Amino acid sequence: MAAEDKKSYPMLIDGKFVTGEAGMRPVINPANGALVSRKVAPAMIAGDTIVLKPHEDTPLSALEMARIFVEAGVPGGVVNIITGRGEIVGEVLCTEPGVDLITMTGSVPTGKRIMANASRNLAPVSLELGGKAPFIVLADASRGPSSSLPSR
Repeated sequence: MAAEDKKSYPMLIDGKFVTGEAGMRPVINPANGALVSRKVAPAMIAGDTIVLKPHEDTPLSALEMARIFVEAGVPGGVVNIITGRGEIVGEVLCTEPGVDLITMTGSVPTGKRIMANASRNLAPVSLELGGKAPFIVLADASRGPSSSLPSR
């Protein structure tokens, strides 16, 4: 792509939105932060900058991932981590003009709120909502307290 064909989008760097040449993709993640790599890697491959907002109760895995990216030499501003409560931080991310795509895994009520906020700027949204994760119990698994987990 020629330089003159590139669009400028805002990126979150050091707590401030600044203009850059890649798209910005907020990634809002659930408490089971294992999904971080499934959302961040494809966005990086597509050339987007990422603003990852991990669940407020489990931010450490995302912060550790950021440390690994720094050690690996990923340029500053490509992967940004912003922590805080969803109703505050998430709302800012979802209403920011110039967002290329908002992706979120979580609950249906949160998905509805993100859709409403994203509609202000017609930002595209990709949602993975509630309870679609597989749960595999092997034949030799203990039949103790964990056997009731799939029904929760």
